[in-house]
Amino acid sequence: MTYYLHQLLAFLLALGLLVTVHELGHYLVARWCGVQVLRFSVGFGRTLWQRTAADGTVWAIGAIPLGGYVKMLGEEEGDDIPVAQQKLAFNRQVVWKRSAIVAAGPLANFLLAFLLYCAVFFVGSEELLPVLGTPQPGSVAAQAGLSHGQKVLSVDGEPVATWQDFRWLLLKKAGDSESVQLEVINEKDEISQHLLFLTTIVESGWEGEALDRLGLTIYRPFLPPVIGKVLPDGVADRVGLQQGDEFVEIDGKEVDSWIQVVQAIRGAADRSMELVVLRRGEFREFRVTPEAVEDRIGRIGKIGIAAPQPSEELNIRANVRYDLFSSVIKAARETGDKTWF
Repeated sequence: MTYYLHQLLAFLLALGLLVTVHELGHYLVARWCGVQVLRFSVGFGRTLWQRTAADGTVWAIGAIPLGGYVKMLGEEEGDDIPVAQQKLAFNRQVVWKRSAIVAAGPLANFLLAFLLYCAVFFVGSEELLPVLGTPQPGSVAAQAGLSHGQKVLSVDGEPVATWQDFRWLLLKKAGDSESVQLEVINEKDEISQHLLFLTTIVESGWEGEALDRLGLTIYRPFLPPVIGKVLPDGVADRVGLQQGDEFVEIDGKEVDSWIQVVQAIRGAADRSMELVVLRRGEFREFRVTPEAVEDRIGRIGKIGIAAPQPSEELNIRANVRYDLFSSVIKAARETGDKTWF
């Protein structure tokens, strides 16, 4: 429940920012053009707060935070406007002024996007590097010859710095290309070229996680199916599982990696499972019922165990930032690319 409340709050804050900037665009250009603004409201419905400014504009916050509006003098046909105020009315302005006022809202949102991109690129953020995990067997990525641990350097000659860059370039290329040329480097610093076909994305669309449909996964270190830690008072603790226990079978199926353990447990919420583990050379059997919890992807099972530490791991995170000039250029490119896409 806490997760969904956080998501709702984030949505309302983001929407509130977008609405406020959008309406400010209309307001500022209207005032610049000499139009009287009667009311500036963020939100609809019952008024929670309002204040009248020196220029006569009523600034207000409505109870329903799903939009907003700017009401101008003479905006509606049939308004009875005194002669002395007609020069302040929206519908008495020349065409270019009316057009500028109407266009100012959307343009303000484009400007906001550009400025936010500038800030993000200049301040920098920790990003996942474009390092590939093991391609799904039989997938497009596997057929292209891609392998675990390779780092993507470019897509059709365009440099790639982060996993997000990689994902975005593939989606963009899928709009007009059936394949792309990937340049990758492996752990031995050997560079190779791979032809990756994008027809899977083209045929099924961009909804969901398109890279999954190509068989592309981000790098994760191999983890053996060994319990790294048992959380106190969890399901595993109560049935007697211990740190160091190695999973051998789950519901009669052999397991040989930690990810298989996680997938089996997550998919068995409130359902009894048969586990076989190896402990100090002896096989032991346990019956557990994973506790159902709400996650961002839905209802999943957990038993209160943590993964072991990897024996070796590539560094796949880096702080990515740009100088001011590069940030401005990249922000303009990102805003344009996303808009066109």
